[in-house]
Amino acid sequence: ELLTLNIALNGLSDRTTIVASCMGDSETPVTLHRDKTNQGNHSLAAGNVVSEQDTVTVPCTTLDSLLAKNPLQRLDLIKMDVQGAELQVLRGATKTLAAHPETKIIIEFWPFGLRNMTHKDVALAEMNLVLKPGGKLLVLEFSKVAPPLEKAYDWYSFTVLPRLGQWVA
Repeated sequence: ELLTLNIALNGLSDRTTIVASCMGDSETPVTLHRDKTNQGNHSLAAGNVVSEQDTVTVPCTTLDSLLAKNPLQRLDLIKMDVQGAELQVLRGATKTLAAHPETKIIIEFWPFGLRNMTHKDVALAEMNLVLKPGGKLLVLEFSKVAPPLEKAYDWYSFTVLPRLGQWVA
């Protein structure tokens, strides 16, 4: 409901299709762990949820399968924020990425989740596989702020972000 409303409010209804499905590396339903304190933190990994509300079984598809059924002439950008399921989504998009080598990918990583991955070496190696020749992987992590940035970071974190949150809420 919120997504539909947001799309309409931004005038994107004529060119947006909502797919009520998880994206991953298979067509098998998955368990989604819902976080009762943060609606943006539901995850396929129980360890990523701070305060679990419940679990629900949701359908899952791959980007390759979705786009085989709904072909695109071009795919300029993939932006994903999938709470730790990035590798599964990329594994399910290999044909799509091969067919659209010009596609830019923006992946929002949750530093806590990246830090807690069981096999960081495997994760980083797989991330490297999807990079184009000459591409770059940037992992921005602010758990420890450099001393010259501490005051600005604290001001932003404790002054600007709370006001933005109030304004949005």
